[in-house]
Amino acid sequence: MKFINHYSIYFLSFFVKIYTSYLQAIQLVLTREGFRGFYRGLIPAIILYAPVASLTFGFYESFNRAWTHLPLRKLGRSRNNDSIQ
Repeated sequence: MKFINHYSIYFLSFFVKIYTSYLQAIQLVLTREGFRGFYRGLIPAIILYAPVASLTFGFYESFNRAWTHLPLRKLGRSRNNDSIQ
């Protein structure tokens, strides 16, 4: 008996066409699984993405506040003279 490994399934999944169009996919999901079929897998995706999004937001805010307090010299022309500082 020959077993198919995960790589073969991954490779073969590119060649198998389940739906022929977007409308057919929507129709089949709606008829087979109902309206809830469109949201299947949403909760695990939210559980995976929520910590990443909160960390990204937190680090962005922290670095943004720290960046504004850095004593950096601004490059460009000053109001008093036209030389670059």
